[in-house]
Order: sequence, then structure tokens, then C-alpha cells
Amino acid sequence: MATTNGALAFLVRALAVEIAPVRVNAVFYAIDNPYVTGTVLHVDGGGRLA
Repeated sequence: MATTNGALAFLVRALAVEIAPVRVNAVFYAIDNPYVTGTVLHVDGGGRLA
């Protein structure tokens, strides 16, 4: 599971750079996962990709 989530995280970042200005987002089991609590989703228009 960790390998899959890590691969998906890197894929999403790479796709966001490659096919810009098309937006690419991923949500990892946020609703059903009991460990997702107190998480901040950064909405910065891709500023972290630079």
C-alpha cells in the first residue's frame, strides 16, 4: 500500500508539471482512512512544484 501511494504521489506531481495548465489532483482514501486527521491540504496553484 505504501509503495502504491508513493508512486501515485510522484505520478501526480510529474503529470501536473508535464501537462500544465491542466490541473492534476489526487485524494488518497481521505474519507475512509481513520489516520487522515488534522491534515492540511495546501491550495497554492502548484507553487510547491517549482
